[in-house]
Amino acid sequence: MRILIIGGTRFIGPFLIKELINKGHEVAVFSRGNNKLDPSFSSKITYFVGDTSQLMDYKDKFKSFAPHVVVHMIAYTEKDARMAMNTFEGITDRIVVSSSMDVTKPMVI
Repeated sequence: MRILIIGGTRFIGPFLIKELINKGHEVAVFSRGNNKLDPSFSSKITYFVGDTSQLMDYKDKFKSFAPHVVVHMIAYTEKDARMAMNTFEGITDRIVVSSSMDVTKPMVI
């Protein structure tokens, strides 16, 4: 599968990337470019650098990668989640949002 990870260069992201690569998935990472990935697998991924608050500006690049799944590691607010949903509409049917933030109310979008 082709999997796009938004964020993913810190905290649990590198572990996820390594696991996905080891399982044979094609992985792309979209991040601000502030943190470098482990060189042992950074050559095995597609890397997009950009502003996560402007996801829609990168829609054509995401479409060219054609992910089966998007994993959003840094959607801190409902606005972030909605932006991802709007950006990836028509590109993928599956978005997984991972957050370390406390959740007090389920959100259905």
